[in-house]
Amino acid sequence: MPFVYISGIIMELKSNSDWVNRINEEPNLNNIFYKNTINGHCDYGIFLALNDIVKMLPSVGTMFEIGTMFGRSTVFLAELFRLHNKSYTIYSIDLFSEPNISKDFFDIAKSNCEKYKEINLIRCDLFEANTHIELKDKKFTCVLECSNHDLKATTFCLNTWLPLLEDNGIYCGHDWIKFFPEIEQIIIPLVGNKVINKKYSKQQLIWWLNGINAQ
Repeated sequence: MPFVYISGIIMELKSNSDWVNRINEEPNLNNIFYKNTINGHCDYGIFLALNDIVKMLPSVGTMFEIGTMFGRSTVFLAELFRLHNKSYTIYSIDLFSEPNISKDFFDIAKSNCEKYKEINLIRCDLFEANTHIELKDKKFTCVLECSNHDLKATTFCLNTWLPLLEDNGIYCGHDWIKFFPEIEQIIIPLVGNKVINKKYSKQQLIWWLNGINAQ
């Protein structure tokens, strides 16, 4: 039986209808989720966690997404900002290539995101992104890190982008549950006593840290 682990409480999900019931609390979420047919790993639970994070953010800001692949999560973010009447510019970086995928998919991602003028897709290496002309010297209201799901990438991202988080912002990450215990151990020394919030969906999770003045 699938389960979700939210804020330290394990809840069994009797069926996928449990997620549908949660989505039906805000009917427009249903339309946003099901009309997005882009390939990707963002399932019901991760989508709902992103929705909760968007609701916590200020009404105007800048979003930085590290890793988008075909653009599924990026489109979700754009739709969620619109749903909650928030004005955000979204920067999303990726190499848009994978060792096990022979075709370059930058053009596919651009096509998937083309109707969202607030989305800016940037092809660049994770470890060079901080020097990219479109990102250099910017601060961000929200950072979503979904890169390599490993210690090297997470450490680099936290050291590079957490200092550029606005005081009322949120720094969050998307990971696989089986990788997270190791990753959490490198987050803790970097953030001290700051609470690491987590929402789980099956084998995935969203974790986040609130900025100094975030609600």
